[in-house]
Amino acid sequence: MSASSKQIEKYGFWASNLSAEKVAGKALRFSGLETLNGDVYWSESRPDEAGRSVIVKRSANGDVQDIIAAPYSAASRVHEYGGGEFGLGDDVLVFVNAKDQDLYKVDLAGGAQPVRLTQMADMRFADIQVVEDYVVAVAEYHDPNGVANMPENLLIRVSLNADAVAEIEVIAQSKPHGGRDFYAYPRISPCRSKIIYTAWDLPHMPWQCAEVFMADINDNGIENAERLAGGGNEAVFAPIWHTDGGDHKGAFYYIGDGTGIGNLYDVRRGVADNLWPIEAECGHPNWVFGMRSYDVLDNGLIVMRIIEQGVFKLVVVEPWSKQVRYIETDFKDMNKITAFGNEIVMFATTDQDAEMLVRLNVDTGEYEVLRRSSDEGLAEADISVGQVFQYAVGDDDTAWAIYYPPMSGTYKAENGELPPVIVKAHGGPTSLAGRGFNLKYHYWTSRGFGLVDLDYRGSFGYGREYVQKLDCNWGITDVEDAVAAIAHLSDEGKVNKAQAFITGGSAGGFTVLMALATTNDFLAGTSYFGVADLGGLAKATHKFELKYMDELVGLPEGATADEAEAFFLSRSPLSMLDDYRSPTLFLQGLDDKVVPPEQSKAMYDVLKAKNVRTKLINFEGEGHGFKKAENNITSLKEELQFYQDLM
Repeated sequence: MSASSKQIEKYGFWASNLSAEKVAGKALRFSGLETLNGDVYWSESRPDEAGRSVIVKRSANGDVQDIIAAPYSAASRVHEYGGGEFGLGDDVLVFVNAKDQDLYKVDLAGGAQPVRLTQMADMRFADIQVVEDYVVAVAEYHDPNGVANMPENLLIRVSLNADAVAEIEVIAQSKPHGGRDFYAYPRISPCRSKIIYTAWDLPHMPWQCAEVFMADINDNGIENAERLAGGGNEAVFAPIWHTDGGDHKGAFYYIGDGTGIGNLYDVRRGVADNLWPIEAECGHPNWVFGMRSYDVLDNGLIVMRIIEQGVFKLVVVEPWSKQVRYIETDFKDMNKITAFGNEIVMFATTDQDAEMLVRLNVDTGEYEVLRRSSDEGLAEADISVGQVFQYAVGDDDTAWAIYYPPMSGTYKAENGELPPVIVKAHGGPTSLAGRGFNLKYHYWTSRGFGLVDLDYRGSFGYGREYVQKLDCNWGITDVEDAVAAIAHLSDEGKVNKAQAFITGGSAGGFTVLMALATTNDFLAGTSYFGVADLGGLAKATHKFELKYMDELVGLPEGATADEAEAFFLSRSPLSMLDDYRSPTLFLQGLDDKVVPPEQSKAMYDVLKAKNVRTKLINFEGEGHGFKKAENNITSLKEELQFYQDLM
């Protein structure tokens, strides 16, 4: 349809075939990804099965089958965020069952029901590696007689012949017993005699300060552990053995940000060498277990995803020559890079395709789609292509964002009319905006909204200095960047700044509430399980993030408990309600252990008493992020109606 023949309709009110049911009802969420003997295994959360996480196998012949049937669901709750929920051996798969958090094994020959390896009510598991006749994993012990939010984190070993055991072998102790606060990436060498792993302690997050260790592993457990990289102002990520690591006295790779941004290193005989010094981010912020931005092919080549000036790219690194070759693809987001012989599989998006599992030929860049997160597509004329841009913020500084303009093959607005715009603040806050086709974003753009996804200062992907710009300034710098993004797009004649909305979840929800409390730049906002009371969060939050907030808001060193409580309150949206007049929608899971539902309720109650337009919708059985189809559908519909009522 030509532009002249399009129907005229007000921005924000275009009819769209992309219903909330199509967007949220059946779209899969991918998580784990592994390969074995020509087969590909992954986990996917299914909204139409109440968010059950299923491990799926695609055989070399193209057959696809579920490996675990209901009521089993593969999901870890270590650190509350989980990840690393399954691992593969030669003939067995081991997974963490969501309901009881125990380890189960599945015979890959087929037919048999999962067999329970552990039966430990107070233990959780993650980051699983299956090696010959045993399992190595991260474990988290929740002592029923201990402090509720201070579990002990360990490295453990369990026999594959175990039968619902109530005891496990600890191979690396928790901090109270001479070990560390946190562990990740326990990986046994090809020769089976050594182990590498990462470790870090409070008050740090893993992207702030983490170390990589190599040790001997034998019948006695771990011995002769040696730190080989990280610590201080360096964080390490995803150590991976050379394919012949045992023949090089423990040669492995890792991502480290000692230069100020994550680069790829090769460790041989205890010496680390930067294989490709580049001003591009090669890692991830380790929010969940099993994150991987690179892998080693059977032929020794390394395939890696990098982020350069906000753009995701794929490269092949030849470690022996340090030669690097870019792979030309149309992918906009790539993660879980996984070796598949001399090819790779990974999760990726394009401008036209929502997240999908693909198999990529690294020589030609050609790929095969193995699984799509959604079968819903849009006509080319309805697709909004994200535009990465850099813009001025603060005093002589810059930030990054991605703008998705309103797009429809059927509708247009009156000449001279500008579209309303939704600002999205990602969670974390040490995270980054997604790239590529996103059904939820097109739910808005196909109705005549512009959407800008912020990589505000403090986001990951632009180097350590950019991340640290949010330190002491959470709720200030991110809000400044949200306001500046609207001003920038308005100045370019792309949006109507008088109809700007803001939305975000968790830490992004905090940005939403702070923007509404401290500025008049937004017509309304939606907080998905957002932080309203920093003091309450500090008391109730889990161990993984126990001290994260202190640095983000700049808690004075040595502050007493009373001083800390007063300081946190002074930096909370809940204390800034005297002049708060912005309509606010709250969407909250009642089982949320990261941001408890009392946070949204307290904010809602005050706004309601002040006669500020507000609405609180609680969802039974939902935690930090909604998994059930009906709740995601309700959320989208309610948010749309909330905005339209104000336009």
